[in-house]
Amino acid sequence: MKALHSSRHHPLTASLHHPVPSPYQSWIHKLKFALLALLSACLVVACGNPTPPANVNAARSPAGECQVIQHELGETTVCGTPKKIVALGLNPLDVLLSLDVQPAGFADVIQLHRGEFDNPSQQIPYLGEYVTSKPANIGSSRQPSFEALAQLQPDLILAMYGPANNDQYEKLSQIAPTLFLPSLSLRDWQESIQMVAKAIDREQKAKAVIETYEQQLADARSDLAPVVAEHPKILLLAATKLDKIALFDEAEYSGGLLKELGFEVLTIPELKGEDRTRRTNVSLEAIAQLNPDTIIVQGYNLDLKKLIAHKIGLNLGKKGGKLGLHQVSHVQTAWKESALAQSMEASKRDRVYFVPYYLWNGLRGPISTELILEDVRQKLLPN
Repeated sequence: MKALHSSRHHPLTASLHHPVPSPYQSWIHKLKFALLALLSACLVVACGNPTPPANVNAARSPAGECQVIQHELGETTVCGTPKKIVALGLNPLDVLLSLDVQPAGFADVIQLHRGEFDNPSQQIPYLGEYVTSKPANIGSSRQPSFEALAQLQPDLILAMYGPANNDQYEKLSQIAPTLFLPSLSLRDWQESIQMVAKAIDREQKAKAVIETYEQQLADARSDLAPVVAEHPKILLLAATKLDKIALFDEAEYSGGLLKELGFEVLTIPELKGEDRTRRTNVSLEAIAQLNPDTIIVQGYNLDLKKLIAHKIGLNLGKKGGKLGLHQVSHVQTAWKESALAQSMEASKRDRVYFVPYYLWNGLRGPISTELILEDVRQKLLPN
């Protein structure tokens, strides 16, 4: 605008000693002045009312009052109250369902089901029975179908924050307003649910969900208090076979939950607080030296080609069907066949439990946390 101001007041030919113009010169002078005035007026209009850049998010958002939502990758403007919402991943789906909102589209972490979700309770592990809509299948959360997303024209997209997904943000935001949700630690879902609730006008519901969770946690802590008193030290592992074992501590989602229940979640002292990569290849010999009272092994078998090909990995209610059994079977067999594993005191006392990683560390939301608490009770409380 400074340049525009200067152009309007810059003299064309005038000087302090300009001669009296002839009629012809006067006509030329007036023409130049008129053209300059017209040009200046056009520039003023252009500067005062700039044409906004194309904003696909705004076009896809329902009409109404707009708000800026802070999330893991920045700020996103959400207008009106989004109705057609896509969940890219298990954690966003868990959060959305907890708010009593059905997904218009869904992408699993691993694409167990091909085709439309016309029978979600048998097609979406663990959370399927809570899905009453028939969401469009958007592929996998790591490689969503942008074509399917664009065709669906959602009002809002929810995605999981993480290195495998973050580079999708720009492309997703061109389709609809997109929020990236944190999901690593135990309390992250509470931040996520409040973020999503603000965007879709469900803040009171989010508050109720968090209050319900705190009550569930208190009840479970009370129920498990005798077990914690007698067997306080617990070890949380993840493995497919015993040649490569991941050690989980209280900073991880499931480890944090066990700590909240009162357990001491063991770790190798020199690895405490270290980057996760240093804790993903721990030897069975090092683990045996920790002498835990209880061991929980998260079956990590992600070779699901057979399940997908034969359609035997479909969910059969909250237990995950054959998916859960498939995840734990390999490591359970390896543990039984290992002399070192069987020599550990927890094994001798029959206090080694095998659980599916998909549930225990894959969903990380309020519904799945309730399912894990049920699983802990079932395994650790006396019958």
